[in-house]
Amino acid sequence: MVDSLYIRGNSHFSKHFIRNKLGFNILTPLKSSDFTFGINQLYATNYFERINYFLSPSQTAGHVTLTVEVSEKPLSNLSTGVNFSSFTGIGITAGWKSNKFPVNNAKGYVRFQIGKYPVYKAGLTYYLNNSQKSLATFETNGFVLDFPVFNNFKPVSQYRQGKFNLLLSLSQVTGKNSVFTAGSEFFYQTLEPRIQSTENIKGNNSGFETFGSWKYHTLNRNAFPESGQHMHIRLALIHNQNPSLKAWDANNQPLKLSALEIKIGTFLQVYARGESFIPLSEKMTQILKWQFGYNFNYSQYFINNFNVGGSHYFLEKQFDFAGLNEYELITSSAGTGAFGMQYSLGNNLYALALTNVGLYDFDLQRLPAVTYANNVILGAGLTLGYLSVLGPIELTFSYSPQTDKIIGYVNLGWAF
Repeated sequence: MVDSLYIRGNSHFSKHFIRNKLGFNILTPLKSSDFTFGINQLYATNYFERINYFLSPSQTAGHVTLTVEVSEKPLSNLSTGVNFSSFTGIGITAGWKSNKFPVNNAKGYVRFQIGKYPVYKAGLTYYLNNSQKSLATFETNGFVLDFPVFNNFKPVSQYRQGKFNLLLSLSQVTGKNSVFTAGSEFFYQTLEPRIQSTENIKGNNSGFETFGSWKYHTLNRNAFPESGQHMHIRLALIHNQNPSLKAWDANNQPLKLSALEIKIGTFLQVYARGESFIPLSEKMTQILKWQFGYNFNYSQYFINNFNVGGSHYFLEKQFDFAGLNEYELITSSAGTGAFGMQYSLGNNLYALALTNVGLYDFDLQRLPAVTYANNVILGAGLTLGYLSVLGPIELTFSYSPQTDKIIGYVNLGWAF
């Protein structure tokens, strides 16, 4: 029974806020598990470098006085980093974030990457109550990226895409490890062929993506996790699109978009992914993954489509898939499943083996028409990884019978 609570060391964050996050009342029975959860809630705010607590006997028999000492993090900080991957090349990143911008219960950040493909992200989050379970977010981001276009797993063209987004959302924490978000996003994207082919598209498109999503996260860490789950389910309506596109063939003769079966309009998109890491022993972890995406009433070629391939999930609407490179398969419908094992070799060194299977270009109303030759992909990969102070270092070799080739992939550091 705690009959007195004292808070020390705070300067930028109020005692009321800290008491609220601890989540218990004095003169009521306190379980150690509940108190541990409260301390974790304080750490989860990312406002505190260190939290110590002390129990001392109270004047009342069987009661104690609780003293909580906090050491606050700097309100603002700068960060830098370097990342290299086989797909994006080398990038130098820098960022700034503030835990009190411009007022209490608000956070702001700016991040950008300089390299072959520049990227930026910036945002402002405002917590609607001291419990920080309800929040409003405004974000903007943009990037420039070259991506290949394949036909039957053979490269036929390459495009440069530029994209700019503005997002406004409201989120509600729905449990210890989950959050529900609803919002709307304005996007503006440009397309330009870098390699001419038999069919070429150039121009821009803008529109809105109104969505609801739910995320669940219990992974013990983001690189080589040894336990926990991650889930993301998203339902979005892409609407009010305003395309300005032109198309031509290999002889520079104009083509109608309808001839390429492109009809840009409103459509519904479902996207979901999940992964589980199940410890089997002190060194062995079982990996289970699944992904699903489907566009309803969609006929927009590769614009706003899903891209399947790559050893890591870091691109917009991407399905990571061992055996395929990024964008090697662009589709309006896909479902994949993966099984793997991760073994700790010691000293932050890991070996991973993964096999996956996928279904693509299917119609939910015509599933009996699915065939192995036209709709199934297989793949497997082997990874050697090291968790360094600068981030994960990974070397992956993978194979797919659909491409009949072994591909190598290198990643150094945290992806942007």
